[in-house]
Amino acid sequence: EQKEVCTMITVDTFVQNKLRTLRQTNGFTLEQLAERLETTPITLSRYETGKRSVSLVVLEEICRIYNLTVTDFFADKNADNNIS
Repeated sequence: EQKEVCTMITVDTFVQNKLRTLRQTNGFTLEQLAERLETTPITLSRYETGKRSVSLVVLEEICRIYNLTVTDFFADKNADNNIS
């Protein structure tokens, strides 16, 4: 009998991966997204690598750009979240 292995990741890791995936899937460079968020590419890179935590205010703004709710952001549907 095989047991199903459930891989758990932290919220921080989930957010980092999701931020990078959304940015790349939607064709943004760090520079382009940083401009829309009125921040620097370095700050965005730090969010994506976990060197800096994303505030809820920034996360809400990122979600607005991708036409997502924060709930949608955290819903792992294994689907692309392209801008429609």
